Amino acid sequence: MVITGFSTYKGAIFGETAKLLVEITNKSDRAISVHADHISVDGVMADDVSFLDETVAAKKTAKTDITFDELLVEKGKEMPKFEEAIEGKFTIYDDQSYDTLIEKPFNVKLK
Repeated sequence: MVITGFSTYKGAIFGETAKLLVEITNKSDRAISVHADHISVDGVMADDVSFLDETVAAKKTAKTDITFDELLVEKGKEMPKFEEAIEGKFTIYDDQSYDTLIEKPFNVKLK
């Protein structure tokens, strides 16, 4: 897995959205599912406003992202500011058995 970029934009309907761009290459002979868990932004947990759930076929590459969406922010809370870092863990599962194959932490410095 390679982090390939970060972007933010504000839409008229859904509000602020941020994306941590990820490229996942599956070199195995079986399909895998990749999830992002335990995500924090600038030291504050952000699992409730972020998501990544991607299935990658055998011997294929997926270009995807961890999406942070203002639409998911609970009333009375704020969208993260994205000033310092995004941290979390990728968990890779066998797509058929759901056995965990790899857990890989990540830490992306934003400035």
